[in-house]
Amino acid sequence: MESQKDFENKVTEFIHRLPPMPGNVEELLNVANVQDMADEALLAYVNQDLGLCADLLHLANTFSIRPEGHDDTVEEAVNSVGIKPLIQLIGVWYARDIIAKEFNALDHLDDYFQHSQETSLACRVFVRISRCRRA
Repeated sequence: MESQKDFENKVTEFIHRLPPMPGNVEELLNVANVQDMADEALLAYVNQDLGLCADLLHLANTFSIRPEGHDDTVEEAVNSVGIKPLIQLIGVWYARDIIAKEFNALDHLDDYFQHSQETSLACRVFVRISRCRRA
């Protein structure tokens, strides 16, 4: 029989894998840029999406340096880190993920990087040779 803690860990892992609703990250970033938006209103917006809640909690625990341990709720994460820094982290996290997916879709990406490195090296050699001939 699994323990209560094991069950909680499985549920937490399942929720963490939930993606946010399409467009919610972008909308959250736009809402967070409103200067007079209260932290409570931002937290209420995040709480509407389990995927955003899971990501916010995960990021808070990843970047937290609190000696007390990790945060168990979104509210604890917001109290320890702050809602706006966490929203910025979510934005960066998703931008990184989108960029990684885009680059993974490119065939022969390693070949392109190798080619660019060889071209760069050849240009540097060419510049050195051309400077030597002038002198």
